[in-house]
Amino acid sequence: MQANARATGIALGMIAILMGGSKAEAITNQPRAISAGLDYFCLELLVLAMVFVPMERIWSLHDQKIFRNGWQTDLKHFFASHAGVQLLSFIDAIFGTAHMPPYWPKRYGTTKFQPPETYLGQLAYPFRKHEETPYG
Repeated sequence: MQANARATGIALGMIAILMGGSKAEAITNQPRAISAGLDYFCLELLVLAMVFVPMERIWSLHDQKIFRNGWQTDLKHFFASHAGVQLLSFIDAIFGTAHMPPYWPKRYGTTKFQPPETYLGQLAYPFRKHEETPYG
């Protein structure tokens, strides 16, 4: 079984190299309006693993391996939930209900409240004391 998998992997790798490998040119150079790929899922899985694996190691209720019994179920739930978000985004774009303006607004918030412009300022805002809040 493993020998077949190795041979298949080697054969697919050779085919990719013969088809141009890293020198293959893109079919088009036009930007795409919307796209989704496996790279998003892999990146999201990596980030979640970097967050939750240490948490499970530090605050575990039971002594268990990271790939415990049932990890495939966790992976299926992950792909189902993330694929659903991608699918709804595509449906939104297909039916023209997605709001994607060609520019960013100059101001956010309300007339009384403007959030901080920097990312760190927005993260720190809830932890600072304010004279007036957006809600009065």
